[in-house]
Formats: sequence, C-alpha cells, structure tokens
Amino acid sequence: MDAYAQFHKRCGFRNREELNSYFQLNHSSQVARDIYEELIDSEDDWDNFLKEIDSTYFKQTNLSVPSQIYVSDCSTGKESLKSICPGLSIHIISFGSQEGARKWKEETKTIFPVFCDEARAVYQYFKLERSLYKVWNHRSISYYGEKIAQDISLPLPFEEIPDDPLQMGGDFIVKNSQLIMDYKSKTPADRPSIDYLKKYLSQCIDH
Repeated sequence: MDAYAQFHKRCGFRNREELNSYFQLNHSSQVARDIYEELIDSEDDWDNFLKEIDSTYFKQTNLSVPSQIYVSDCSTGKESLKSICPGLSIHIISFGSQEGARKWKEETKTIFPVFCDEARAVYQYFKLERSLYKVWNHRSISYYGEKIAQDISLPLPFEEIPDDPLQMGGDFIVKNSQLIMDYKSKTPADRPSIDYLKKYLSQCIDH
C-alpha cells in the first residue's frame, strides 16, 4: 500500500484511472511503455502468488448446513432461531464476536438488525470463502494506496477484538426459500450498486 501511495504522490495521480490514461496517452514513448509493462507484470506476479497460496491453504470444503441456523442478536446477546429465508426483511450477519458487531453497529448507526454468526454457518451456506487473493490483490492495495496518497483515513480494526480480514462477504436476496440474488464480493470494498439491487428486488414484489 505504501509503495502505491508513494507512486501516486510522486507522479501526481489521484487514482488508477488517471495512471492508466497517462500511459495510454504516452504509449508512443518506449520509456513509458517499459515502465507500464513492468508495473503490469509485477502486479500479475503478485496476484498469481496470492492465488497459489489460496489454492494451497484455503481449499473450500462442501459443508452441509441446515436451513435453520442459530445466530445471536449483537445488542442483547440473546440467541434466536432465524430462518435462512426471512422474506424481505433486511438482516446484517457478522462472523465476528458479539462485542465487535455491537461496536460496529454503534459506529455505523445502522438501523437494521445485526446478528452474530461466530460459527460462520451462514457464510458456509452461501459459500463465502476466505481468500488472500481477493483481499490483497493488486487492485485492493492500489485502492488503499490511492486513499493514503489523498490523506483519506482508512477504517481501522477495533482494538483487542479478534477479526479475520481474509473472510469475504456478500449480499443476498431470498424469497420463499428461493435465492433471488447471489452477490459474492470480489474484493473487501465490492458491493452491489443501488440499481443492481433494484433489479432483483423488483422480482420480489407481488403483482
């Protein structure tokens, strides 16, 4: 991240789009082409290295998960039985501890209920994987480098609360036991757009 941040600062690029545009405009320069190709090759090598680690240490297993899963309310800690198909109600499910989820809810001021799934049964049900590549690929660290170069503060983990930065998340829409939308994040910052959500939510409206 620091290397990307220094690169952006020294070259005056605010983001990756500006960097790519610069090299496209100066493609006739052999020096510019060599620098850009070296950057791309380095990023490809880095990504392939992470993929190799993923394939070796984070092999996915097919686990049988029941349609009824116990999760706990992050505010009260009371365990309750929640259906994996809760109609159109919005639920936020965290794999972290109750204390971490409670602090996150307080910090974000979300109006939606937050539940803890420390056993990650829901994550296993939706086949949400742990991945070095998806978390730390060149696009992710380039994004973080851009923010550092712009003096934008990045979210920090809560102190003394265990976390797993390699656990990927996702967004799902379920109706009457049918999975309507299955959106697995490709990077930590990857989320479906409002228009994307509207497209699938329209399928849930009874006419």
